[in-house]
Amino acid sequence: MKVKPKTLTPRDELDLRLGIKSSLPETEKLIASIFVLFKISDSSQLSYTEEFSDAGKTRIKLIPNLKQPLFDFFQNQLTSSSISQDGFLKLFNETPLFHIQLEPLQVAIQLFWKLGEIEFVQNMASSSERSGGKRFNKQISFSTNLDIVDGTLSNNDGKIEEETRNLLFNYITSSSLTTNNVENKLIKTLTVFSEETQFKIRDNSSDGIIFQQEGIYAELIAKNTVENKDLKEDAGPFRILKSVINKSLHYYLESNTTDGFKLKEGITEKELEQYHLRVNSRLNLNPKTTKIEIIEDTNSSTEVIHTSINKIFYGAPGTGKSHKVKGIVKGKEERTERITFHPEYDYASFVGGYRPAMNGENIRYEFVPQAFTNIY
Repeated sequence: MKVKPKTLTPRDELDLRLGIKSSLPETEKLIASIFVLFKISDSSQLSYTEEFSDAGKTRIKLIPNLKQPLFDFFQNQLTSSSISQDGFLKLFNETPLFHIQLEPLQVAIQLFWKLGEIEFVQNMASSSERSGGKRFNKQISFSTNLDIVDGTLSNNDGKIEEETRNLLFNYITSSSLTTNNVENKLIKTLTVFSEETQFKIRDNSSDGIIFQQEGIYAELIAKNTVENKDLKEDAGPFRILKSVINKSLHYYLESNTTDGFKLKEGITEKELEQYHLRVNSRLNLNPKTTKIEIIEDTNSSTEVIHTSINKIFYGAPGTGKSHKVKGIVKGKEERTERITFHPEYDYASFVGGYRPAMNGENIRYEFVPQAFTNIY
């Protein structure tokens, strides 16, 4: 049956998450692990983890059915190195995809490089891993940017050459296998992906400055020194940008405490000027409706006012309460808590309380925050 295309899909506003404390020091490991999962899974939507208990805390590791494809992808690298399969699997499970909390992963993967959408498998707030050191099952929906990365890393026959696999293996394991010249192509591609990202840096003004990387390029072209440190504390995508630059994963920029942001060695001013023009054209061709929400994680007395709601839905089972709530909080899950009140619901369930946890062979008590504390 011949039909017309489906109508335009409404998209949620882009939440810039400029106030998230999103440290991510091992950006090269994150890039490599995401691309490898994309290549070995043969799926655009992947629940890639399983939970296990470690010293009384919930942790996550790679699901069993992806272990052999992972070993097959790096078969020659495992042979060339002194790393066993078990040793390599341990290193893979220590990449940010498994040991970093969800929020900084979302900032890097969704806002900075736009490689996909990452979330919990279960319906949980994005802030659920902020405290307690626990990690929960995650799933990732890959974006078309990974198709571009695939094209960047593949040869003319569409295959990933061994020296390119060496590069990915080196990123994950900190090894030093011989690589080809594809790394610079990868870094340039990732830099292009990040150009739409918006950042915030606070200064002596009340609101600080919200900017994109083209604002850094413009000042460098004008022979100015560009500040690379927030007045209080680096936050949100700005932290990711600095981590990327510190790992030499930005094609045009480098940074130090004396000079701030500056032109990367080997890049000429003319190259930056021409790239800056292309970035401006791209930004003009990609207008975005964005929601700027500054969530200040600070003990200062500055009042931060947000529009928020508290709603209670009541009724018999099956009357659509959960469906209604799901529609209201869509796109706001990271700053939403859903609570089901019942006769046994107590203070500790709402605010939090101390609960027993194993510390080796000993039992200790640690505070476990609940809905009210998470929102606070």
